[in-house]
Amino acid sequence: MSDKINNKNEQSFDDELENQVQGEGGEVNFIQKYGKLIAIAAVAVVAIVAVAYYFTYTSNKNKEEAALALSRIRPYFDREEYARALFGGDSVPTVRGEKVLGLIQIVEEYSSTPSGRIAALLAGEAYLALDNISEARKYFEIAAKANSDEVAKGGYAGLAVCSEKNDNLSDAAKNYEKAAELAIDPTSKGRYLLFAGICYARMNEKDRAIEHLTMVAKNRDFAEFANAAIIELARLGTIIE
Repeated sequence: MSDKINNKNEQSFDDELENQVQGEGGEVNFIQKYGKLIAIAAVAVVAIVAVAYYFTYTSNKNKEEAALALSRIRPYFDREEYARALFGGDSVPTVRGEKVLGLIQIVEEYSSTPSGRIAALLAGEAYLALDNISEARKYFEIAAKANSDEVAKGGYAGLAVCSEKNDNLSDAAKNYEKAAELAIDPTSKGRYLLFAGICYARMNEKDRAIEHLTMVAKNRDFAEFANAAIIELARLGTIIE
């Protein structure tokens, strides 16, 4: 029904245009009547293109700025100077006369960029090392929303550790599972499945614990964690041959 109405409206509009053009001074009348609308449409198109260009340019510029800021503060994190890495500014020397942004400020200004998400992951790890669990969780939550599976994996793993430290084993197990799902390398996947299994074992959820631990014990890709899984299974009364 809506298609018929649209077709009818379109036909009426076409007929009106044809009458305007064919009538005396039709071309002039047509321009007078519709010229303003055409001009407005043209301006609108230019505006849309300009806005798209602006946002693309701004996005790329933000990405470059975030990457540069992260590269300047990263060495302090790598040297385990966590407070300086978090806050930057007056706590670290300037670079080319410019203050160095800390991880916290990078997240605040560039959280929508890849480098901003990485900064959030590093900030979470820094706060975790400083035993500030509540702040660590806040930044791990930001990292877990990253488009990069690798960064998101780290975010979920960090959240799992925070939950373990708060004795929330159910939440810890779920976040370890999410980290395992995103993990591509066998080492990370095996580690997180093992940790999830141990959490379930500590909660006395025997079936789920055995499921995860058996997966680790029997998969050759997870051989690095097989012995730990076998020991946990034995504690649960399950022997892997």
